[in-house]
Amino acid sequence: MESTWYLFPGQTLANTKISDRSHALHIRSKEWGKITSHLDRKKLKEQAIQREREHKQYLDDGSKRMIQNWENSLENIRKRKEEERLKHKEQKKEDRNQKFFELREEQEKIRKDYVDKMRKQIYMNTGNARELTSAFVTSEILYEREKQKDFKKLIDKHYEEEAAKYAQVVKENAEKELLENREKELKKRKKNKDHGDYLKQEIAQKSLRQQEEKQKQTEKEALDNIRAMEEMECLEKKLLEKKAKNMQELFGEKKKLLKQEEEKKIQLAKEESELDAVVAIYKETKHRIDCMKKAREKELRDEAAARQEAVAKLVMAHEKAKTEVEEERMKAAIAEKDAIEKKKLKKRAEYDKKMKEERFEDRKKFIEHEEVANKKQAEIRKWEMLNRYKTDEILKKYEESKRKQHWKKVLEYRKELLEQMSEEKALLLQEKEIEEFVTRSNFHNDDDSFFEYADEVLKLAKKRGRSTYPIEKVIMQYKKTNLLLPDKCEDNCENYITSKEAKSMSQQIFKKSQKNKNDRSCRCRQEEKKSVSN
Repeated sequence: MESTWYLFPGQTLANTKISDRSHALHIRSKEWGKITSHLDRKKLKEQAIQREREHKQYLDDGSKRMIQNWENSLENIRKRKEEERLKHKEQKKEDRNQKFFELREEQEKIRKDYVDKMRKQIYMNTGNARELTSAFVTSEILYEREKQKDFKKLIDKHYEEEAAKYAQVVKENAEKELLENREKELKKRKKNKDHGDYLKQEIAQKSLRQQEEKQKQTEKEALDNIRAMEEMECLEKKLLEKKAKNMQELFGEKKKLLKQEEEKKIQLAKEESELDAVVAIYKETKHRIDCMKKAREKELRDEAAARQEAVAKLVMAHEKAKTEVEEERMKAAIAEKDAIEKKKLKKRAEYDKKMKEERFEDRKKFIEHEEVANKKQAEIRKWEMLNRYKTDEILKKYEESKRKQHWKKVLEYRKELLEQMSEEKALLLQEKEIEEFVTRSNFHNDDDSFFEYADEVLKLAKKRGRSTYPIEKVIMQYKKTNLLLPDKCEDNCENYITSKEAKSMSQQIFKKSQKNKNDRSCRCRQEEKKSVSN
């Protein structure tokens, strides 16, 4: 490996800069590969890893191919377990579905039974079946009422027996109480007698004690009165002495007060005399001051009046001079204004004359223009009249054609409506026939249901031992309402049973009577007809 500088012709290493020279490196490829091998280091590592991975994959594939037919290999064991798990899962799913279907069938059955039950209950509580239910309830009520009456009689009998027993007990207790009261009365009388004797003794002793105490009290009161009199006399003496002493003290104080009053009066008189002297002096001084004040005010008023008079004279003179100047100015202004007005009037007269001439000319031109316009307008009106006539003719033709078309459409629409009406009538007739057929079939079904329920109610009432009269009454009423009873037989019909005597007809007889509904004769006549036909 070596490096060399390349120079252009005429250049040497001495006379050229390093930046102007070309430098080259000569190296072998092996050594160059060693130098640049670090640049491909990542790529080489990846290639080595890839080779290792491919080798492992080759070994793994070979191992799998080797053991794929072994029964006890992990893969095959795992597959068998997975298949068993899936099979078990499917079996559980089938079992669950089977249980679900069984449960659904059971629920459907329960639902159906419940729906039938509810329908039966609804049927029992609606329409004619409700009347049967009410009749059955009435029979139950009658039965309960009879039982209640029996029970009430039993209760009344029991109450009577209890009342008799109670009366006997009360009577015995009253007799016992009477005997006890007599004994108590005797004891009470004896006790009261003993108590009365004791009270008499106590009263006698008490009266003696009271007399002794009263005597002692009188003696004590006499002594107290004597002592009180002595104390009163002593007290009166002391009061008199005290009163005399007080009178003396009051007399001395009164003297002192009178002396003080006299001194005060003398002092007041002296002060009043001094005050009167001062007031007189003040009054005289005030009078002199007022006189001086009034004189000064008069002098000031006179001076002010003189000044005002002088000022007024000056003002009057000034105003007079000013007024004269103003009058002169006004006269000059009026003269000037009159001259201006005269000039304006002259100009206005000239202007009016000119305008009058122009107005006459304009009027003449306007009249000429109006004549031309009137001629044009007359021509236009003539053409408009012609156009109107032509337009009216065209409009009449158009309206006539339009009216014909409208009438044609009306006739077509009427025809369609008549066809629709005929079709609707046919449909209505058909629907009416269908409705009558359905109604007849519904009547048969309703009758079957009613008589089936009636037989059930009758059996239940008979089983319970209840009265069947209300139920039979409802059945007969239903037959009368729905025209299910045969007409009345003749007098020679011995087998006919009236509605009052008849019991409930069975459902089978009712069905037989429905085979020929138009035959309204009684059953005996129907049997005769059958025998004749046979």
